[in-house]
Amino acid sequence: MLRLGTVDRMLDRLFPQGDGALRPRDRSFWAIRLAILLGWLVLVAFLVAHHVMWRDEVRALSLAVQGESIWAMPAAARGYGHPLLWHGLLRIGTDLFATKLVLPGLALATGVACAALLVFVARLSLPVTVLALFGSFATYDYVVMARNYGLAMLLLLLLAATYPRFRNRGVTLGCLLFLLCNANVHAVVLAGAFGVFWLADLIAEEGWGWSRAKRLWLANMTIAAAGALLA
Repeated sequence: MLRLGTVDRMLDRLFPQGDGALRPRDRSFWAIRLAILLGWLVLVAFLVAHHVMWRDEVRALSLAVQGESIWAMPAAARGYGHPLLWHGLLRIGTDLFATKLVLPGLALATGVACAALLVFVARLSLPVTVLALFGSFATYDYVVMARNYGLAMLLLLLLAATYPRFRNRGVTLGCLLFLLCNANVHAVVLAGAFGVFWLADLIAEEGWGWSRAKRLWLANMTIAAAGALLA
């Protein structure tokens, strides 16, 4: 079994804070945060169990199972008006488990991942964490309602968590932006806004001169643009 100190070090390597400082985690930190997450999970599970699917939620699953294979699904679902990442995940889940419960199950799994990031990774105070976690978006709109909005929320949280580590290295952020563009139409705008923020952050730090960091930004935004075109 992993000890708390080992988990701390793993999280700090994945999602480091500024100046390389370790987060002050102890047993009380984990106990309080875990209790909050479990309380949220009980509430959300109750809401999911009593949720009646809306027509547009079910339609996404109906489109996801079109075509003889996942590769034929995009052509069958053409004209829906949203990118097909959500449909692709639904298709994979349906092929694996052969049940319509994949629809609420995938939405719930996405929501749990978002909640875990908010509770254990985000650098938020405890009151702010509780307010964010128990608001209508995190308890209903993006979790109980089985739409692609929760997927966009997860990708945005991953971008926020990984930005300090990968701002000046690799194409991780570009790949996340690529996926974000294919979560839903609104997320394309958010991906562009993130790119503007990233560039502004680099300019504030380095000035207007061309640099390796800006070349890396351009490479990542090219990947994001490819995702926007695919969407």
